Amino acid sequence: MLTSHRSYWLSVNRHCPCEICGKPSWCSINEDSSIAICRRVESYNSTRKVDSAGVEYFVHILKDRNDQNRSLRVLKKEMKHPQSASSSDCNSVYSYILNNLPLTNDHYDNLYNRGLSDENIHRGKYRSLDVKTARTVAKKLMDNFLPRLLQQVPGFYLNKESKPIFCGVPGLLIPVRNDKNEIVALKVRSNKTTDYGKYIYASSKRFGGPGPGAPVHLPIFEHDSIDTIRVTEGELKADVATALTKTLTISIPGVSCWRKVIPTLSYLKPKVVKFAYDSDIKTNKHVARALSDSVFEIKSLGYSVEVETWTA
Repeated sequence: MLTSHRSYWLSVNRHCPCEICGKPSWCSINEDSSIAICRRVESYNSTRKVDSAGVEYFVHILKDRNDQNRSLRVLKKEMKHPQSASSSDCNSVYSYILNNLPLTNDHYDNLYNRGLSDENIHRGKYRSLDVKTARTVAKKLMDNFLPRLLQQVPGFYLNKESKPIFCGVPGLLIPVRNDKNEIVALKVRSNKTTDYGKYIYASSKRFGGPGPGAPVHLPIFEHDSIDTIRVTEGELKADVATALTKTLTISIPGVSCWRKVIPTLSYLKPKVVKFAYDSDIKTNKHVARALSDSVFEIKSLGYSVEVETWTA
């Protein structure tokens, strides 16, 4: 059993990755390194739970982990509890950024080759980010937004001169939208694979600021009725699938986060929900388990459920 005393949880990073899955993001560990929360991997002796946002996680008791290692001390030193800006304020700042950034030919070609039309690309507000453009747009922000607001928007922090710095990595910027069509986060398809993977949220957490959380993404979709909704992983994949199939495709931040689509389903009231996960569902027990659970519960809510599999 877990003890009932209060414990402080620290987010993992590349200096102190998750003890269970080895990844540098999303998971956490308590202050004395005795308990790990992994969002990806379940084991025979872990406890399966669901957080207040409906996201599944696994609690692992770690043996012989009472030593306070250097990496954990670094995490404690960096631990902050910043307040994030409202979705409306995030949308204002992110929209301004995207309106003042270019889209390179290489990134345009990448989007076009995926099947997006000129209109899709224009309306989607995809943009290109590099060190120079990030510095330029950060300077322009100072004339339009208060510093105290910018430091509450994930992806920004203030330097020693109180100037805003945008900390996204170079790559293709992909807007993440909520059900009000507000841009609530920015995800970067990095030009190079990093320690955090290919797709990375613009986040200020490692600089003591807020992170974007794990929002559900709804692509731009203008139809009077929505009888069918598809659920998948990946914002850009959802945008492309929506454009090509004319079926609204919602992106969840991970297969364990499928419960986060329930409020969206309640709002949009579709008749059919399609789950379309990657082909590793055939070999990944974690993905298969999430699919099985999601199909069972969504059916119990009165929706017809279908399962699709991406071939590539």
